[in-house]
Amino acid sequence: MTGTAAEPGPHPIHHALARRLADPGGGVVVDLGCGPGRTLIALHHRWPGTRLIGIDLQPAPLATAGQTDAGARLLLVRADLAAPLPLDDAGVTALVCHNVIELLPRPAVLFAEAHRVLRRGGQAVWSHTDFAGLVIHGADPQLTDRICQAYAEVSQRWMAHIDPRAGRAMPGLARRAGLTVDAFDAHVLTADRLTGHASLRIDEITQVAYRHAAQQRAAVTVHEVQAWRAQLDRAHADGEFCFAETAFITTTSRTDRD
Repeated sequence: MTGTAAEPGPHPIHHALARRLADPGGGVVVDLGCGPGRTLIALHHRWPGTRLIGIDLQPAPLATAGQTDAGARLLLVRADLAAPLPLDDAGVTALVCHNVIELLPRPAVLFAEAHRVLRRGGQAVWSHTDFAGLVIHGADPQLTDRICQAYAEVSQRWMAHIDPRAGRAMPGLARRAGLTVDAFDAHVLTADRLTGHASLRIDEITQVAYRHAAQQRAAVTVHEVQAWRAQLDRAHADGEFCFAETAFITTTSRTDRD
């Protein structure tokens, strides 16, 4: 498989999310679904004096987050984001949440909880990659569509739910929860080489689609997945590869006067 000589740095979306936040002024910032802590690291670098809390259901990513250079400033909590948050009412200055909403059968519950725990004037920045809108050029278009469907539309065994269009619903979910939508924009990552983050995403798509094909859970065969990846590798070698992924970002605040 084609890739870079060295692993790329953190995906730029994490610093993009940190830049969406106003200065929390030493308050509490919570990452909902923090994973291994990449957004927490970006927040720590931008606001080094801020109290950071990372919440995730899986213990392994939480352990990884605790070993980062932000670890000394972190409170890491294992909790299910489909349930009420283990946070006090109006006790949080800001929230960030990236690539979590698609995993929740009832995402409105999390948005309502965000409204509850945010202080008045507090911010919540919601982000989600639009997995249904990936642009991949260099292989047979119809086969690419089926491979991407196998990746984005079929839940992996560890997922309780999947929705590759979740990012498109975030403004509506925020408004229904009583949050004010201050901005709706997008972060687009593009590449014309099968390297860096594009390579990581294509690797992930290949692996997931291959696994689903082997389990006969998708309308694609193992041979087709292998052929598709070979086509992309040839397109890269010939200078004909193109890739883009979009993450929708909804910046919200709690502005109610109750």
